Parts: sequence; C-alpha cells; structure tokens
Amino acid sequence: MNVFNSLQDCSHKIQDPWPHYKITNFFTEPYLADIYSAFYNMPFASTYEPCRLEFPFNKLTYDKYEIVSKLVDQFRSSSNKDDLYKLCNRSFTHNALLRVSLWLDLPTYTLPIHPDKGYKIFTLQIYIPHSDENLGTDIYDQDKQFHSRIKFEKNNGYCFMPSRVDPISWHAYTQPIKAMRQTVVVNLFDKEQYIREKKGRDEDWFSM
Repeated sequence: MNVFNSLQDCSHKIQDPWPHYKITNFFTEPYLADIYSAFYNMPFASTYEPCRLEFPFNKLTYDKYEIVSKLVDQFRSSSNKDDLYKLCNRSFTHNALLRVSLWLDLPTYTLPIHPDKGYKIFTLQIYIPHSDENLGTDIYDQDKQFHSRIKFEKNNGYCFMPSRVDPISWHAYTQPIKAMRQTVVVNLFDKEQYIREKKGRDEDWFSM
C-alpha cells in the first residue's frame, strides 16, 4: 500500500524566481497520521545545529520501525523512479543516494539564506504543522531579495533540483520560530560527491 501520492499528481511547477514545485497532499491520510504520531514517540537526537532535532530514516531504523521501511521502499520503487524521471527530466537510478529525516525545529531556530549544496540532486520538504504559526520556507531571487513564502500547510510543501553549476536555489527561514516546526525532508545525493565531501556513514543512506 502506498504511503505517498504520485509526485506527478501532487506537484505544480513554479518558474519564478527559480524552478521549483509546490507539493499538495503528499502523504496518504493513514501514513500522515503515523507521521504525526512519530513526532511524539520516536527517539529524536540532537544535531550539529542548535535548536534542531532529527529522527533519521536510515539502515539502523529501517528494520525497527515500519514507518521508515514503508516510505523508503516506496521512494525506491520503480513507479516512483518513473515519476521522478518525468518530473525532473533525469534518471535517479544510477549513482544516487536516498536520505530521509524527520526534523523537529525548536523555538528560536532560524535557517539563513542559502542554496542547497552541489552534492544534492533533489530536495523535498513536507510540512507537518504543530501550530498555526506561519513557518513556511522563504524563497529568494538571485540578488538574495525576498520573493515569496511557501505556506506552512498540512501535508503540503515543495521540491526542487539544486543546480550543480550555479547556486540559484536561495531559500531560508530567517525569523526565529516561536513554536515547534515539524517537517519531513527527502534528499537524493550524488553518491561520489556526497561521500567525498561529507564522508557520510554508510548507515545514513540507501542506494536508489
């Protein structure tokens, strides 16, 4: 049984100020309920960033938690790879790594203006609101001027393909949050570049 809907069906392309997609109703309702529950029951751990906790969907949690294996398995499925190819006009079946995490950002957390790094070849973030606070991601143009904010709405979010040449995907959350900010983040990495730059642990990711 699928835990998320087809990216082809739930995405809407936005060209300005740089190409990205708005995502609506990504997770199925039963799995979304499991995600909400996970934010209160899973063992989150501190990260290198202050006021930020993470529960990783990795090889250590895959066999222990069904919520992990269901999402990872569908993302690696042939049907999802086909969706990704149609959406992004590129194949992610060769030399790509999958990394998924639940992120719990605590009050005062901020995220400065930045583009995603060169080893990232696909970024997806889905919002799991805990309050009515507007905690959406801010999008900036090439002059790093504010352009728009992606609304922090339940089961919605965005995705994009970071440029591997010029950094154009400028985004941020610069206002210190007052409540908890709960999101699901999915990244695909270029395997050779990620291992070379991050020296990532083998248990942190899955091959596509």
